[in-house]
Amino acid sequence: MPWLPAMSVATNLFLMGSLGTAAYMRFGICTAAMLVYYVLFGVHATYDLAHSDDAAADRLEHGKIAAPTPPPPA
Repeated sequence: MPWLPAMSVATNLFLMGSLGTAAYMRFGICTAAMLVYYVLFGVHATYDLAHSDDAAADRLEHGKIAAPTPPPPA
């Protein structure tokens, strides 16, 4: 059994158990705000980036742009 990760989990559970209700409310609000940010910005940025890479690969495959040539040996 990996003792260090087990002790880390136990310590964190103990510390979380000693938190008050207000701390959990702040945590919930921050988590909700970050989730909204991710849904509104992160998902779309990831989608756009993935499809721009696909489009560049398609252009390269169909010969519309030249593949980069490696530098000549020294």
